[in-house]
Amino acid sequence: LCGMWALKLSSVPIYQTLKRMSPLPAMLLDALLRRKAFSLRIRVSVLTVCAGAFVAGCGDLDRNVLGYLLAAASCVLQALYLVLAARADDELALGAQGLLYYSSLLALPLLLAPAVLLGEASRLAAY
Repeated sequence: LCGMWALKLSSVPIYQTLKRMSPLPAMLLDALLRRKAFSLRIRVSVLTVCAGAFVAGCGDLDRNVLGYLLAAASCVLQALYLVLAARADDELALGAQGLLYYSSLLALPLLLAPAVLLGEASRLAAY
């Protein structure tokens, strides 16, 4: 949801630039939540990729602060999802299919509620 609003408010190149920085929050969250340590080479590589993405996107700035904040929130939330999925796999050993199944099951009410409220469910039933 944050990603769609960010795309609506900012340009595609800026959105892509901010989304390409997702390894940085993923690495930070992985270190905090899973106590995973990264080598200096990996940290420097991630910072280099993020710096390169930032430099590449600087030419397309449209100065929409809300769009930037939503894109950054989308980036952090995606990183959080990936780290928590890896943590669940570490603790529960569900495998890729098990994680996908439970993730879909948990997302279903979050998707059905807006679909019903916005009238999309009746259009889907008519389809």
